[in-house]
Amino acid sequence: MTKSEDEAATAFKPGDIVEIDLPDGFCYVQVTHHHVSYPEVVRAIGGRHSARPDIGLLATGQTRFHALFPLSAACRSGRINARRIGDAAIPEPDRTFPRFKMPVKGKRGELLYWWLWDGDGLTYESDTATDTSDLPLRKILTVEELVGQFD
Repeated sequence: MTKSEDEAATAFKPGDIVEIDLPDGFCYVQVTHHHVSYPEVVRAIGGRHSARPDIGLLATGQTRFHALFPLSAACRSGRINARRIGDAAIPEPDRTFPRFKMPVKGKRGELLYWWLWDGDGLTYESDTATDTSDLPLRKILTVEELVGQFD
C-alpha cells in the first residue's frame, strides 16, 4: 500500500462515526467538519461504554462537546486504535461549524477578551462576564485530552 493509499484508508469524512478503544471499553465521536488549516472537527457522543451501543441510537445521541482533533493522523501513527463503525446524518444543531473560543490575557494572566472563531473569521467578545462555557477552546486536542473529556 502506498502512503497516499494508507492515508486514504484512514481518512474520515463528515458523518463518519468512529469507535475509539479505551483501556476499559470504548468512546465515540462523529466527524462533523473538515477545515483546510486544521484537523477534523468531531463531536463527542455519550460517555465511556463497555460494549458497542446501537449505532442508530449513538448517531442521534446528544453532543457532549466539540473538538479539533487529528483523528486520521492519530490512527495512522498508532497513537489510538479506532475504526469507522458507520456513518449517519449529522444532527441539525451540529451541521453549522462550531464557534471556538480563544482567551486573550493580560500580563498578569487576567482575561481581557475572547476571540471567537467560526471556521471562517474571527470576532471578539469584550464583555468578560459573557458566559462562553458552552464554546470549545480553539485548540487541537491530544489523545489524552480528548479521551480525558469522556470521564
